[in-house]
Amino acid sequence: YGKRLALRAQQQNNDVILHIPMEATNGKKLGPGALTSEMNEQSIRSSLQRSFEEIPFAIGINNHMGSKLTTLYQPMAWTMRYLKEQNMFFLDSVTTDSSKAEKVAKHFGVPTLHRHVFLDNSLDEDYITQQFYHLIKQAKSNQRAIAIAHPHPETIKILKNLLPQLTEHNI
Repeated sequence: YGKRLALRAQQQNNDVILHIPMEATNGKKLGPGALTSEMNEQSIRSSLQRSFEEIPFAIGINNHMGSKLTTLYQPMAWTMRYLKEQNMFFLDSVTTDSSKAEKVAKHFGVPTLHRHVFLDNSLDEDYITQQFYHLIKQAKSNQRAIAIAHPHPETIKILKNLLPQLTEHNI
């Protein structure tokens, strides 16, 4: 549903970023458009180009998984070089504390930010609610906060109720 949802988001004047699968340390199966440590620079560039051809209005990428790839300088350098040439940004999901992605992005002059809160590592309503309030606290104390969640039915249901609170908190 990615392309359909991206088009809908664009029509509603929302920014769209590509969620690029990147190699994880657990060997989890990756989907289409994945970047791995076995790829050379041309393979990474070609894969990213195909992804942007599918969603040409995307303004940047973030990593899906990536606990292995984001720790490796060379594949991240190739990725950031491509993003710099395309005037795109990189959002690090920080799937590992050893991620070099943000540092490499800065080195290449790629605008970059990182995730502060994962909202739904657990699909428990109390957990997601607690993470959401942690997000609000982060946003108030740091003037910004980035959260990542997944399109699980439980998450969507809970966020529909919680999202109006952002406006109430002037976020």
